[in-house]
Amino acid sequence: MAYETAQDLFLDVTRPLPPQLMKGFNHVLGLFNDALNEIASTVFLKNLQAKSVVQIPSATYTASTISFTESTSTIADSASGFVTAGFEAGQTIKITGASDDDNNQTTEISTVAAGAITVPTALADESIGESITITADSVAMPSNYQRNLTKVYSLTRTQELRVFDTLEDMLDACTSNENTTEPFWVTNPYLSGQARGVAIRGSKLHFQPVPVVNASEDNTEYLQLFYQRLPVAMTLPSSAPADLPQEIAKTLLVNYALYKIYDAAETEVGQQSAMTTKHFGFYNSALNELRVLSGPPAKGRRGFRPG
Repeated sequence: MAYETAQDLFLDVTRPLPPQLMKGFNHVLGLFNDALNEIASTVFLKNLQAKSVVQIPSATYTASTISFTESTSTIADSASGFVTAGFEAGQTIKITGASDDDNNQTTEISTVAAGAITVPTALADESIGESITITADSVAMPSNYQRNLTKVYSLTRTQELRVFDTLEDMLDACTSNENTTEPFWVTNPYLSGQARGVAIRGSKLHFQPVPVVNASEDNTEYLQLFYQRLPVAMTLPSSAPADLPQEIAKTLLVNYALYKIYDAAETEVGQQSAMTTKHFGFYNSALNELRVLSGPPAKGRRGFRPG
């Protein structure tokens, strides 16, 4: 038995509707896609388990055209290479190679342009001349990522990285020793310059420690990410909800659409009818059935363990 197409499902939705509630195909198609995204955000779906490879560090730049201005907390580049290198506002960056140690620091980008980066931390005045390296600590997540980053594996080092629930948790874990506030990899050469943990904030994957980039050592890494992707949107009359189990897809989508249509109409008159309750109940019943069919999600490694 084949999946019903979007056109078939549209007819299933509109057939029982009274004329005053009739909706066009594009409106109902939008409800189907809303349902897909809502379902995927709450239920583990085996069909949506995905993997993708990203490269870190995503943005790194070494130049002798970089200067620092204390009064404006600005890092300037006379070669205007910051945007091309991939730097973005909100990234945490590590600066090395400056002649003034106050400029060798880890900080966050407030604004970025081709020739200037501003930061919230204090800088010291320094003219161009030194070979300075700036490296970002984050990379864009795959565009189809939705949730549940369960595992991150370094293809370069054949080693699993630890996944933190939040960026704050990862940064807190980086100061592990009781007698020092330094990150634990400072006193462990094996960890220096290698990403050991990751955390998501917004659409970025952050990693720590930030790899040290220099001419004598290539610390480029390729990380394989395991996660739940976004469901494929239905865009045409011939589209099918292939990300859902076939035996329950129709019940979920049709009842979600009918529930939303009746609910919107009844909201206008300020009361809820039995039809809203009926289709909402059918949708939730099918959602619970889907949870049973799908089983529990996979669990990744969490937290940071020094050494």
